This record gives sequence, structure tokens and C-alpha cells, in this order.
Amino acid sequence: MLRVKRFAVNVGLLIAAVLISLGIAEIALRFTPFNKQLEIFELKGYLGDDNESLYDIVKNYPHTTFNFYEKPYTVWSNELGCYDEPYKGEPGYTLIVGDSFTWGFTPYDDLFPRLIEKYTKARVLKCGVMGYGTGQELLKIKKVTRAIEKSSGTKPALIITAYFIGNDMVDDLHFYNKTEKNKSTEKIHSSLLRHIRKPNTTFYKHFALYRLYEFITDNNKLYRVIKLWLGIHGEYELPFLSPKDVPMLTRAWQINLDNVRQMKAEADALGSKFVIVLIPTREQVYKFLRPYDLNWDYPNEVLSGFFKANRIQYLDLTPILQKYADQTPRDTLNSQRDLYWRHDRHLNIRGHRLMAVSIVKYLIDSGELNIENAADLEKTLALELNNRE
Repeated sequence: MLRVKRFAVNVGLLIAAVLISLGIAEIALRFTPFNKQLEIFELKGYLGDDNESLYDIVKNYPHTTFNFYEKPYTVWSNELGCYDEPYKGEPGYTLIVGDSFTWGFTPYDDLFPRLIEKYTKARVLKCGVMGYGTGQELLKIKKVTRAIEKSSGTKPALIITAYFIGNDMVDDLHFYNKTEKNKSTEKIHSSLLRHIRKPNTTFYKHFALYRLYEFITDNNKLYRVIKLWLGIHGEYELPFLSPKDVPMLTRAWQINLDNVRQMKAEADALGSKFVIVLIPTREQVYKFLRPYDLNWDYPNEVLSGFFKANRIQYLDLTPILQKYADQTPRDTLNSQRDLYWRHDRHLNIRGHRLMAVSIVKYLIDSGELNIENAADLEKTLALELNNRE
């Protein structure tokens, strides 16, 4: 009996010691960057429920500081539910939709849609929404264009969808599973999503220790190799796997590409030009960040083949970003000199600037954008690119 009590006391002391150690570590981490939020959690009320898209940016959200620890900045929304200035009825506008790469994680004046607006001196509506895939982006296109047509009778001259290669396909699958109620959908959900390891947002929101754990597991190559061997994949890895490895990816790609096809049809119905811009992951751009061998060109091949077959204009930014990226092997990226943030997967200020220059140059060269000062702008864009050599 005495031994049992001693054992119980020792176990209790051990548990208490562990809890105290974790508590001390949590308090210490509160004074480090791991106490900062990497996501939008702090902007209470910025996202609201939506009957069709499940959620969307609320309209007329006041100017508020977003404490993105790489670079805090101010965010807001206009009357259209976009992170943008109010729309004043400008004709022939360009509408840009996308996910968080389009929405932000970079100050407003440095975002590629804003820079495109500055270069072209024509109104660009900046309507990216964090976490969206092409299914929700299609609904955003319809919502914004119909609201504008109803209020001012104007239609977009050009619609650009910024497609993030890393998770747009998977985001579409999540959206499909939440909106479709049938047995086949449930089968897709259970068969594919069991392969995905998603961070616990509740823990991520409240505990610096959990954010440290996520950072370590996201950047530790040994951990990621073991995870791959066990058949557990992060969302950013699934697009680079063949349907032979994960059969339900076939259906996931079908859903994703059908949404793009509908975007093109919607643009045609509006009499607007339509362009897809492919945004690569940081592992696609910086080869030394790749933790193991995947087919890093696979989604680009699938998408480009589909675009060509369906006569959809597109720009793949992957080779452009690779060309201007510093490929010197190192452990981490530099938030000022590289194209992506060091502690975050999104493009930084330099990345957005390169995107904007590349997109405008493509639009001029392909004839998708007609502007009076095209020749002068071409010289400006060439100078911008040469400065990055």
C-alpha cells in the first residue's frame, strides 16, 4: 500500500513538474515573436457568415491594425466587402479575386493588385479573401460584379483570378464537402481529408507553445519525411501528389477545374476578358527549401494543360519568381531580400512587387490590357525587372 502511495505521489510530482515547466515555457514565449498571431484571429468581426460562400469579408469594416508580426499594418473593407477603397463607379474596371495571397499579409500600398492599379492608372477592385478556393472566388466574382452592375450599370473590362498552387484545389474540396450533402461527397471527404494534417486553430490562437510546435514541424525536414512515410500530408503537399498515390485527388481536381471553367463562362457572359495567374509555393521557388522529393511541377502541368485545352489565358509566375530568387542554399529566407516572408508562407513586399510588374507586362504583351502609355510603361516595367537581376 505504501509503495502505491509513493508511486502515486511521484507520478503526481512528475505531472506537476511537467505542467510547471510548460507554464514557464509558455510565459517565456509570450515575449517572443511566437506570441504574435500569424492569422486573422485578432480582427474580430472582419469575417462574417455568408449563405453561399460560408463566409466573406463584412462590408465597411473600420480601419484596424492587423498585428501580423512580420510587418503590422492597417486593414479595412469597403461597401463591396473587399479590402479596398470605396468604388466610385469607375468604368472599365479590373476585378481581382484570390485567397490570402491576394488579400494581404502585406501592407495595402504594397499589394500586387494595388501596384497594378498604380502602374496602369486604371481602377482595380481588390477582392481577395483569405482561405478561399476557386469555388468561393467564383461566387465572389458574381457577388461583386452584380452589385456594381445594379448600382452603377458598369461591368469589368478584365477579371483576374490569382490561383495559389499550394492549396486552392484542397480549399475547393473543403468548400464542396461543406456545401454538398450526398453520399458521394461524404466518401470524398473521408477518403481524402484523412490524409490531411491541419493545425488546431484553437490551440494556435491561444498558446505560443503550440505556435512554436507548428513552426518546428513545418520547418523540420526529418519530421516531414517521417510524416510522408506514414502517409500523412499537409495541405500544401497534396497538389504535388499524383491521384495514383491519393485516388480521391482525381475528383478534387475535377471540382477545382470545373470552377475555373465556370469563371471563364461568367467573364464571357459579362463581356470581360479573363486571366488566371498562378502563384507558386515557396518550395517551388526556392529549391533548397524542399524537404523531400515530390513532383513540384505536377500541378503546373495539370493546370497549364487544362488552360490550353479550354483557351483560357494564364500566366504562370513560377519560372519568373525562380529567375529572380536568390537560390543560395540556406536554412531560412530573409524577409527583406527574398520574395517570401521568413516565418510565413505568403509573399512579402518584394514578392508582390515582382508579381505586379510581371502581370502588367504579361497583360500588355498578350493584348489583354490596352492603355495609352503602353510603350512608356513597358520601359518602366523593364527597368523594374532589370533592377532585380
